[in-house]
Amino acid sequence: MNSLCGRGNSSVLTKLALGPNAVKCDIQKVKGRFVLKFGWNRAIKDHAKRLSGAKWDPDVKAWSISINAHNLFQLSFLMGQDVYARWEKEEANLVFERPLMEHQKLLVNQAVIKKQHLWAAEMGTGKTLCMIELMERIPITWWYIGPKSACISVRRELTKWGSKAKVVMLTYEDLVKALKVKQPAPEGIIFDESSRIKTPTAQRSKAAMHVTEAMRAEHKEHYIICATGSPATKNPLDWWHQIEVLQPGFLVEGDLSKLRSRLCVYKEDSDASYPIVLGWRDSEERCDVCGKMRDEHVGKAKDGHLFKPCINEVAKLGRRMKDIVTVIFKKDCLELPDLRRVLFKAKPTRELMLTSQKVFKSTTTAIEGLTKLRQLSDGFLYSDEEGDEITCPACSGSGELITFGLKEGWKHEDCCHIDPSGRSYPDGDGAGITVKVDTCYHCNGTGKARTRGVSKVASPKIDMLKTLLERYEEAGRVVIYAGFQASVDTVEQVCKKAGWLVFKADGRGWIGEDEWLTAMDRGHPSFLDLKVKYPKLAFIGHPKTSGMGLTLTSSPVVIYYSNDFNADDRVQSEARIHRAGMDTNTCPTIIDLCVLDTDIYVLKNLMLKRTLQGITLGQVAEELDHLQIDNVEVENYDG
Repeated sequence: MNSLCGRGNSSVLTKLALGPNAVKCDIQKVKGRFVLKFGWNRAIKDHAKRLSGAKWDPDVKAWSISINAHNLFQLSFLMGQDVYARWEKEEANLVFERPLMEHQKLLVNQAVIKKQHLWAAEMGTGKTLCMIELMERIPITWWYIGPKSACISVRRELTKWGSKAKVVMLTYEDLVKALKVKQPAPEGIIFDESSRIKTPTAQRSKAAMHVTEAMRAEHKEHYIICATGSPATKNPLDWWHQIEVLQPGFLVEGDLSKLRSRLCVYKEDSDASYPIVLGWRDSEERCDVCGKMRDEHVGKAKDGHLFKPCINEVAKLGRRMKDIVTVIFKKDCLELPDLRRVLFKAKPTRELMLTSQKVFKSTTTAIEGLTKLRQLSDGFLYSDEEGDEITCPACSGSGELITFGLKEGWKHEDCCHIDPSGRSYPDGDGAGITVKVDTCYHCNGTGKARTRGVSKVASPKIDMLKTLLERYEEAGRVVIYAGFQASVDTVEQVCKKAGWLVFKADGRGWIGEDEWLTAMDRGHPSFLDLKVKYPKLAFIGHPKTSGMGLTLTSSPVVIYYSNDFNADDRVQSEARIHRAGMDTNTCPTIIDLCVLDTDIYVLKNLMLKRTLQGITLGQVAEELDHLQIDNVEVENYDG
């Protein structure tokens, strides 16, 4: 295949095969694309149609595809090369000095022998220690890429275990910025919380692909590890780009639209930008025409079609990925007590009810209405006035934003970059891309910004929080999340007045001593000493900013002063106390403070992982009339 990647037009005569039947094929390089000329073979034709940039060329009466790493991998497979052999190897028989659990040993084994691998291990199963073990066992310079909260946690874990691993730690935003500086590619890289690179068009996803392409070009042997806490993602399409970063072409489909066509039952809609997904092909009991389950499909549908069973393509995708993905569920490897969920309810005051009704009726969209009611329940409303001056959250105080763009005179067509002379380059090799440094739109280059003004409103939540702080005073540790920065500030003030030390983390930054975070880790060797030194310690944050990566197992409770709309952030933040190292003799508790019915409405949708973006004011009002939530204890606050 290397001969086809040179300059000019070239041709290779070969055989392509899927199974026992092979067909002769002339692979030509024409105008920056591969043209495949082969005799009739339905399996090869269907396979070629799924590759990157595939299209029928009527002039030469043949299929043509883009020239990129994805298609080179798949063409090598069709030509008989055993490109998947590395991922089909048995486990390495490694000897471990650390007291790792069996599933942790499995993860390290798979990474060592397969080199490009995805750990789909549920939150709290000990992936961080596996990363440390891997980086020490393979003595190369590693890059660790993760969210800010995860970077902070991993630094602490490296210190805790006395690790000598050589590691450069970057957030995903740092990675995007780092690409503007020419530097050697690392030999090993770990993408923690790799769901952050699931969207191919996102800047951090492009940066991840760019650095791994450079690794493949510079190092014959290299290690790329993705680690995610979502082994059972609700959207199977989320796997595609994570796998593509590990090894372009491992999955046949050359882009998300092709994988969507394979996995989804959908219909075209002229009013929508994308086809409307009717359901996933995840069961033979689902109709392949309308997406309904068999028991919902009685006789002929309105359009006259009969039930047509799906092929379970989602299960087939899982089997295709089994060699490059190791799935670990918490329930299968850890004996942890079940989470206890409590709805701590208070009756709103008459004034708060009247204000909430007035605010809801004055809004034009459901999201706007729910957002303002969440603010009211928390005891405030954002106003149009400016608040205090802070470091700009968009540029972190630098006054600049980094973006990618095409070089002057270049074009982008059919997954290729084309220079001014007409020569084509495949996606992923960096050709034609320039890094642009723009003045930050948020602060106009000053590096400073103003917070939003806040109007205080009386709410029972403050007194509810005081009651819970008294309840957990003996434990001396609490984790509290809030959905707004103003709410985080309110919680901070309440905790400090009650005599608690506060570590605060939200989009404005992380405020507190590093030793306080250490004191929140029950598994740290200094835990007992720090418990005496800091008898009352509260970790307060926003779920999106501080809900990933941290170990806060010394707290028996997570209190949600309020929620945001993101179900993934909710699941991640709950797992901070429910993980390996927690006290298994206690019952970990999740408490939601609820004053208005909209608090329960948002919580219910988070638990069902339903999106709220497409709802209307009328739908919200209708559901509030008969709102119920199951599997949650209810405790009434009487003041």
